[in-house]
Amino acid sequence: GLIAALDDPDSSVRRRVSWGLGQRGVKGLTGRILGLIEQDPEGAFQYIDALGLQGAPEGLPTLIQYASSTNENWRKGAVYALRHFTNDVARTTLEASLSDPYWEVKYNAIQSLEELGRADSAQRIAVLFHDGNALIVRTAIRAVAKLDADGSATNLLGMLASPDKDIRQATCYALAQVKPNNAGPITDALIRSMDEPSGEVRMAAIVALAKIGTKESVAALSERSARSTPEEKAYINRAIQMLQTQKSP
Repeated sequence: GLIAALDDPDSSVRRRVSWGLGQRGVKGLTGRILGLIEQDPEGAFQYIDALGLQGAPEGLPTLIQYASSTNENWRKGAVYALRHFTNDVARTTLEASLSDPYWEVKYNAIQSLEELGRADSAQRIAVLFHDGNALIVRTAIRAVAKLDADGSATNLLGMLASPDKDIRQATCYALAQVKPNNAGPITDALIRSMDEPSGEVRMAAIVALAKIGTKESVAALSERSARSTPEEKAYINRAIQMLQTQKSP
């Protein structure tokens, strides 16, 4: 079947099949894929992802090598493939890739570290809050919130002062994911964000406060309802009703 197609004379078939087998969860192909990379180096980008899908230790050195390649696409692919490896070597390589000059490598490094879920990577990712690419900044904000390490709340709260409304909006959504023991300062900051001139940021703050669902956040939403836009008021009323239903015996 498909495994036999790894010997197909057409290199494009071999590339697609190696990746497709990994997508189907077929394991034990790392040695074959390493051989295909040697045989067909031009197809490295597809084979790199196939190696990642295998997740086998013997494939890791090759992915580490490609993560520092001069070829941007190979680096991008290797960094994304490393999300399947949970050891310190993979994590250290991903953290180093956060400073890559190519934005797509940084983007994939953030996503892979977020997927690995190691809280000790959050501080390294937070450095990208000051990146010049707004997509990188928003992705880093989401990842830091999800990893939720000590200090994440402080780093995130600082981003509410960004001049970019999309970044402030992303920060509001992200703050709802942070530990409950930070709810006080986060709630206060989100309450202030409900007075934002940007409607998108106001709505994000409202959604985040509803998700936090503490007595203080519900009280703030109730107070805000009387001076909100019709859309905001409708959402606030639905959220409060839902929270009250959840707390009912």
